[in-house]
Amino acid sequence: MEKISIIIPVYNVEAYLQACLDSTLAQTYKNLEIILVNDGSTDKSGSICDQYAEQDSRIIVIHKDNAGVSAARNDGLKIATGEYICFIDSDDTVSPKLISSLYKKIEQFDVDMVICGIEQHLPGGIIANNCSSLPSCVVENKDQLFINFFDKLPYREVLYGPVNKLIKRQIASKVAFDERFKIGEDLLFSFKCIEAATGIYIMSDTLYHYIKHPGSAMTSAFSMKRYDYIKVADILLEKCKKHHISAYSSALKWTWIHKLNFCWSLCRQKMLLRKNHAIFEKEITFLQEKFRDVKSTLNFKQRMKFTILQLAKYIY
Repeated sequence: MEKISIIIPVYNVEAYLQACLDSTLAQTYKNLEIILVNDGSTDKSGSICDQYAEQDSRIIVIHKDNAGVSAARNDGLKIATGEYICFIDSDDTVSPKLISSLYKKIEQFDVDMVICGIEQHLPGGIIANNCSSLPSCVVENKDQLFINFFDKLPYREVLYGPVNKLIKRQIASKVAFDERFKIGEDLLFSFKCIEAATGIYIMSDTLYHYIKHPGSAMTSAFSMKRYDYIKVADILLEKCKKHHISAYSSALKWTWIHKLNFCWSLCRQKMLLRKNHAIFEKEITFLQEKFRDVKSTLNFKQRMKFTILQLAKYIY
């Protein structure tokens, strides 16, 4: 039974942390190393981590100055000693069978990565979106997997982030998280891990419970932090162009629509637009240059947004 390292970045989540840790400690798979990285929390999260460490010798706590979730996860990777890595977010919970089920597939199919289904929960216990409908299978074609990511929401929900996965430590440590980005860095990490894995298994079982809270990076008010996501989209598009050409057209449409929505939101924030006009110009130019390539796949609303944005370019 291989040792498995679970890495949990922690930042100001005192209201949710105990539920997360209780579900982690309830794992039926026992040979665990649980690394809690307290990323400069200003609430009681740090002391909660220490309390749990006193109760279970498998828990290791790192206290550090705040540097963001990517740096926290990387710090966990640096000290992890398990053969495989599992990331859990500190405001989520997991099934007690998460690790045992994922590891069973690692052994059964001799793969580097196993991915399970995710269940999303809104406040009040409402299940917002059950993403367990993907067929269980060994991935035979990574490019098709990337196409499915860009084209199909259920695949995107399951593949997007580092959670709900068991990944060979050598791969996760080599890829690591790009600390330049505050949004989209988790997507970039997962994409690179999929590229590096020699074998991937997707299982339909829903074992990870994503608790959606107000104020998260992608649900909060628009800010220029969102531009990190656009930069990540550009990186993925270039990767597809160079290494996954069959997925390029799907990646292009996905990137184009994200840039359209980013420019639309920026255009509605006049102060931000004035300060970031060069970025606005750059992305509008991209939209214009690639419009013919995606035109046939756009709906009426997207075409109208694009038309209005072109007028806005000349107005501003």
